[in-house]
Amino acid sequence: RLSGLGLEETGVAAGMSGSPVYVDGKLIGAVSYRMGPFPKEPIAGITPIENMLRINDTEGTRNGSAVVAPDGAAMLAVAADLIGGRPADLASLWPASVGVGIVPIATPVSIGGIDPALLRRISPLFETMGWQVSLGGTSQSETLSGPLQPGSAISVQLMRGDITFNASGTVTWVEDDRLLAFGHPFLQAGSVDFPITAAEVLVVVPSAADSQKLTASGIEILGSIRQDRQAGILGQLGTAPPMVPVTVSVNGEGFAEEFNYEMVANKSLSPTFLFLGLASALSSVGALSGDSAIEVSGEFRLDPRYDPVKVRNLFSSPAQAFFELAQTITSIYEFLYDNPFEPIDVHGVDLDISMRDDRRVARITRVWVDRLDPRPGEQIKLVVWLKPYRQPEIEIEIELRIPAHLPPGPVTVLVGDSGVVAAEESSFRQGEFTPQNVEQLIQLLNDARPSDRIYYQLARPDQGASYGGRLMPSLPPSILEVLTADQTSGETMEIRKTILWEDSEQVEYVVSGEHRIELNVRRR
Repeated sequence: RLSGLGLEETGVAAGMSGSPVYVDGKLIGAVSYRMGPFPKEPIAGITPIENMLRINDTEGTRNGSAVVAPDGAAMLAVAADLIGGRPADLASLWPASVGVGIVPIATPVSIGGIDPALLRRISPLFETMGWQVSLGGTSQSETLSGPLQPGSAISVQLMRGDITFNASGTVTWVEDDRLLAFGHPFLQAGSVDFPITAAEVLVVVPSAADSQKLTASGIEILGSIRQDRQAGILGQLGTAPPMVPVTVSVNGEGFAEEFNYEMVANKSLSPTFLFLGLASALSSVGALSGDSAIEVSGEFRLDPRYDPVKVRNLFSSPAQAFFELAQTITSIYEFLYDNPFEPIDVHGVDLDISMRDDRRVARITRVWVDRLDPRPGEQIKLVVWLKPYRQPEIEIEIELRIPAHLPPGPVTVLVGDSGVVAAEESSFRQGEFTPQNVEQLIQLLNDARPSDRIYYQLARPDQGASYGGRLMPSLPPSILEVLTADQTSGETMEIRKTILWEDSEQVEYVVSGEHRIELNVRRR
């Protein structure tokens, strides 16, 4: 039972987690648990210091209490549902943090720089994780600094800059360059690398349901949280962890905005924080709903060993353009962080977004070719009709040259959108192409076809293979049999067609539809 300093009125408050408890001058543990909602008395549970000190033994190892941090993809899906106003399956993401027994004291989280309406939508995601969310500012104190000592308030900074995301708690124990805090998990994510700063308690807001400390965070990074375990968090002072800088520029008719922030480099949290940054940027210009066309270009900067991942695409649909954009951007981040080959450090994300307040979609309605029996080396004329949304039909004419070396026989002209062409490639490869290394993964991401182009392909039946990511068309049967004999290797994929020629033409619309024309190539 706690008493003094107004605790009789406030009870156990969010932000008290980690407050050291002494008996006869000896540290015995940390205030860390409380009774369920609406407690009548300030009764708290204590995590024994012996349990917290064991976290020291897990540093540099994978041992320790079970890691139960939420899956990054699941978090992102819930965030998208909440912001989109759709039902979200919060229960499957994280165990319920509110109960009638003893539960961890909520961690107060201050989020600044985003629209209050957006915060209200996404708050249930973070509250399910045991965080108590409030709207904060983006300014940070230059006067708050160390040294930290038992009882000091600290802030775990997950985002900083034009968007801030600060979680507060209390230091329990400090020795040399190490500290223990919270007395319960933050995420129970195991080995982490989250920046910590000094914090100052501004006021304790009493509430019958859940009182909360409101804090201000320092700007100077004092160290990092290295372990996040059942008995608390372990911090190391003096070493600032790497952050991922993000720049999002948004422009349209009559406005131009730029948002700069840094976020933690973390497999579970970073995709959701990148999504939150995009939502905040587009929310500021009213682009989360309604008919809109969103064009994005930019890159993911990686460590110097690898080329950057380039991004360029157009999204347009009734009320869904933003979510299609966000899904594309965040999936790239997930592919990089969750790749099966080796860790990849993302050194920065730069995105330029252009907005239009109309629906920019068009459908391929028909295709015509001037002759169906060309000879090798001849040029044929192809005409495509494109019907934009609520606009007159557009006629597009291209010249297609039949390869001079092509033997007589059937060939197919495919005119379609980016999804159709990708599905066609998957079908003739007899399955999805699987990268065999990081370089192939980056190349696959960079080769993604934008949706605002009409694609033209000329293909013919063939027997070949894709081996180790390399296409080998027109193989003799004996070699093909050798390559495809080991069906368990995963490196060889039989192909049934060869792409003779591919081209595309950019238009101002998200293209949909497909048409095929069968040609029969004659002898010379």
